[in-house]
Amino acid sequence: MAGGQLLPHVVDLALPEGRTFRLGVLSDTHRYSRPAAAPMSAIERLGACDAYLHCGDFLDTDLLGPLRERAPLYAIIGNVDPAELADTTPTAVLLRIGPWRVGAIHSAGGYPAAWRRTAERFGEPLDLLCFGHSHRPVAEQHGGRVYLNPGSAVDPRGLPACSVATVELGAGLHVHLLKLPA
Repeated sequence: MAGGQLLPHVVDLALPEGRTFRLGVLSDTHRYSRPAAAPMSAIERLGACDAYLHCGDFLDTDLLGPLRERAPLYAIIGNVDPAELADTTPTAVLLRIGPWRVGAIHSAGGYPAAWRRTAERFGEPLDLLCFGHSHRPVAEQHGGRVYLNPGSAVDPRGLPACSVATVELGAGLHVHLLKLPA
C-alpha cells in the first residue's frame, strides 16, 4: 500500500497528573536471525517507565516478558520476526498519549524524506515517529516532528555501543538516546 494510509493498532493513554509520561523505546533485540533477550543492562538503563515500545525484530515474544512485568508493552512486528506472530502483532502502532501522537513501525525507509512519507501514512499528524531496522540510533527533528530509532539493545552492527531510548512527554517532548555499557 505504497503512499496509502497505514492501519495501525491505536492505543489511547493518559498523561499522568503532575509529572511527565516516560516511554522506553527499544528495537532489534536479535542477533542475526536468532532471538536474544534484551539484556538487563538495557532494561535497567531504560529505568521505570509508564510504557515500553518495541519497534520490531524480537523473534520470540517470551523474551519481552521482563519489560511486560514492569509496565504495558506495545510491540510491532519486524522483518525477521516469524510469520506466525503476524496474527497477534501489529505492523504499526499509534500511541495517543494525551495530546501527543507517537507512531511506531519497524522500517521507516531511508533518511529523511522516507521518514516523512512513512509518518504521513499514519492518517493523523505525528509528533514522534519511532522505528528500528537499521540498528543505528537516530534522534532528529525535521519539520516539527521528531524521528527516533533507538538503535539495537543487542547488536550495534559496528558501532561502539548498543543503545535504547527514553521519551518524556508532558509540556514538551524530550528524547534521550542511551548508550549501554559494553
